[in-house]
Amino acid sequence: MKPFTRVHWTVTLTVLASLLLLLIPFCGMAFGCGCTWLWDGAAAHCNVFEPGPPNCPWCAHGAVAGTVATLGIGACQLLLAFLTLKRTANPVLACVVGVATLVPAGVFFAWLTRLLGL
Repeated sequence: MKPFTRVHWTVTLTVLASLLLLLIPFCGMAFGCGCTWLWDGAAAHCNVFEPGPPNCPWCAHGAVAGTVATLGIGACQLLLAFLTLKRTANPVLACVVGVATLVPAGVFFAWLTRLLGL
């Protein structure tokens, strides 16, 4: 097994930074709950803070749905980024693939959250 190089760390940090930056606005887009950019209040405007339903499932069940979705999306991003890096040896492409994977992985986990009724 090859050691974890500076390139691997760069890809990892880029992908995790994109997850940190884009996950909460994605939540707002997927569930229409009011979650927005970090500098615009993040989850402060989420409908989970309003009385009565509907409530955002990722915010309402943070320890269950939110954490599982976040870890799952991040794992998908890192997996595809590292597979791209291994196949192409192109760190820029690996970062782009890793960041772009947030959307399909997020759609999948949002669908799974709705399917499980959370």
